[in-house]
Amino acid sequence: MLMKKIWIAGTFLIMIVIPLSCGGTKKANKPTDWWNEGRDSQKINTAGWEDSPYLTPDGKKLYFMYTPYNFFPMFLGGQPQKVGPDRSGHVNSYNGNPWLDSDTYVCERNADGTWSVPKNCAFNKHYGDACGMPGRDGKAFYYLTQTKPQPVEPNLHIVEKQADGSWGMPRDLGLGKERAYRDDNPHISLDEKTIWFASSRPGGHGKRDLWVSKKNEDGTWDKAENMGPAINTEADEDQIWISKDGLTAFFNRDIHIYWSEKVNDKWQTAELVDFGTEIMTAEASLTDDMQTMVYMLVDPDKKDIFVVMSTRQGNNKWSSPKRLD
Repeated sequence: MLMKKIWIAGTFLIMIVIPLSCGGTKKANKPTDWWNEGRDSQKINTAGWEDSPYLTPDGKKLYFMYTPYNFFPMFLGGQPQKVGPDRSGHVNSYNGNPWLDSDTYVCERNADGTWSVPKNCAFNKHYGDACGMPGRDGKAFYYLTQTKPQPVEPNLHIVEKQADGSWGMPRDLGLGKERAYRDDNPHISLDEKTIWFASSRPGGHGKRDLWVSKKNEDGTWDKAENMGPAINTEADEDQIWISKDGLTAFFNRDIHIYWSEKVNDKWQTAELVDFGTEIMTAEASLTDDMQTMVYMLVDPDKKDIFVVMSTRQGNNKWSSPKRLD
């Protein structure tokens, strides 16, 4: 077996186990039927690369990142393939690097449960605008971006709405002075005074860990603290979602979603989320009542990942994934 691990537009680290007999670069780059079919830019899921979904607390809006490049062939030893549609308003700023050709999009849930046509967010102006979420009042957005071409690394930023309704310039959150590591996939608290994020910074328990930082009175962020061994292991932990009371966490560990509860100020040992079948998943985001979850599903047959939804069936049981189209 071959285990591939790659960065995609600085968004999330996904690990997929694939047979060594995958057939080499030529087979890896060979189009699937889905690559030819999934070219409708008015849909959420396309043959391009949708990623890092965030569902607003009321379940009425969905944010996600998109690039027309499909990165799945890289898991098989191939190269990114530009097979996705050109979405309206997409800021083509990849500067020769497909990993940086990503924008953040938003769509709204209609009364009949369908979703509106995804719209390009107005703050997309730079390189690799991805994996973020709005503050509770919608006047700020916390996300990963890169304001200058490489070799500058993407990092966590905040962008805020101005008095005239336009978006200002993104500001680095300043969660670390060093740039030998990567911080990404933020989750901001209800009062926007606590931020959780994934990082490869030193002092962790394994590869990538989940960290938390508190906002100081002067607006700066305090030194980040590791979330501890109940959450972090020798594996890759990433893409955390925290309930509004701060007592429940969902996150991914390698290619599965886990959850944990905080009891007496201590996180309990994380448990695997039960979808009723063995599937490769990542990047959970839930409604405030924790009855609806959106997340990413890996589909090796289609050589793609998909934004899907499940509903709670019991304490730790969820319905089978339903693709959002």
